[in-house]
Amino acid sequence: MNKKTIVNIFFNPLFLIVLTGLVFRLIAWHNTCAVNPDAAVYIDQAKAIYNNNYSAILTRLNFLSIYSICIALTFPLFSNWILTATFISIFFGTITIIPLYFFLKQYLNRQYALMTTLIVAVLPVFVSRSVDIIKDPMYWFFLTSGLYFFVRQIEGKGRKWGIASFILFSLATLVRIEAVIVLAVSLVFFIFCNRGKKYLSGLIVLFSFVWISFVLNIQFSKIVFNKFFRFDFITDLTSNFYYNYHTLRMQVKDLALQQPLKTQLFLLDARRDIWLIGFEKFFNSFLEGVAYIPGFLCLTGILTFSISRINKKFAYCLSVMSAGFCALYVFNLNTWILSYRYVILFIIPSSVFMGLGLKKCCLYAEQKWHISQIKVMVILVAIVLIVAFVKDLKPRRAKQVIINTSSVHLPIQSIEIKNRLKT
Repeated sequence: MNKKTIVNIFFNPLFLIVLTGLVFRLIAWHNTCAVNPDAAVYIDQAKAIYNNNYSAILTRLNFLSIYSICIALTFPLFSNWILTATFISIFFGTITIIPLYFFLKQYLNRQYALMTTLIVAVLPVFVSRSVDIIKDPMYWFFLTSGLYFFVRQIEGKGRKWGIASFILFSLATLVRIEAVIVLAVSLVFFIFCNRGKKYLSGLIVLFSFVWISFVLNIQFSKIVFNKFFRFDFITDLTSNFYYNYHTLRMQVKDLALQQPLKTQLFLLDARRDIWLIGFEKFFNSFLEGVAYIPGFLCLTGILTFSISRINKKFAYCLSVMSAGFCALYVFNLNTWILSYRYVILFIIPSSVFMGLGLKKCCLYAEQKWHISQIKVMVILVAIVLIVAFVKDLKPRRAKQVIINTSSVHLPIQSIEIKNRLKT
């Protein structure tokens, strides 16, 4: 590799965006005072795998996590459980930027794809979760890569792209079960768009084991596959949806009858509009998760999108977004727990419309105020970067108490690691 090639790599816009994303994540990690509570269960499972203590693998975590497997495999490189788990999160959280750019480039020109990638790369929800000891960053990488490969096969680039996408979707499902929604939508879309193709039957056979395991799991909830794919979570969620919704309505009604007249009338109205509150909670979580400005860009892109522009690629993107929204909405009505990390299932495919919204704003400013698109784009992206940077500078979990487990003392170890690295 000559000097010119090295210079081209370092000044490549995508490389600079990846580097920026890494810097933001390291800043967030530096300002994290204690690791997240979930870390203990993944590290304990990784220790059980590493020490071949198979009886303890499902002791604290009732399913086998591929994240724990990766921690156990990578542990010899660092000889420290906290640092190993954090490295895996930061690594996958950072390299997700690469397939995200190529996915966006299927819908946007290079300029807007790069700027949209930069916006998504520094979103607080992605940055903060990339430094936590959780499985989400691995899930983002496999899901985003799968989306890119699937769009490539829609363009007729060859069957290998379709097969690769389904493998990646399956890996994403192994990490987080909600990725099965994208896998299902992609399979239906693939069958619909490739009717009569010879290789379709082979692909269906390759991935039929996923659906066979789902059917078997309904009948035999204790089989080993259940501990890997967690399909029982989906069956419980869907089967209890109506019961949980009806129970909540009855509880609100009972509460209303015990209140003064004005409060009673308010609660009875709220009981009737519980479904609408679910919509409000979803959009509030979405806007807060993307720090508002990118959210408004996304809404702008959706509202100004012309139906005449719909082709197979946009139809697929809209299908994945719709399925993700419906799944998150049902989950919210079941649990009323919809943290930002869950909404990423919707954020990743909707980043396409974030880019379209950015383009629409730039074109509008150029036509209305005669400001060049580049200037408007730079201003909007700079605002997003400043907001994200300010949020990343804030200390995280500064008041969290020390988490003591039978085998891990999490915050103490994390502080020791950071001090060791600083010195």
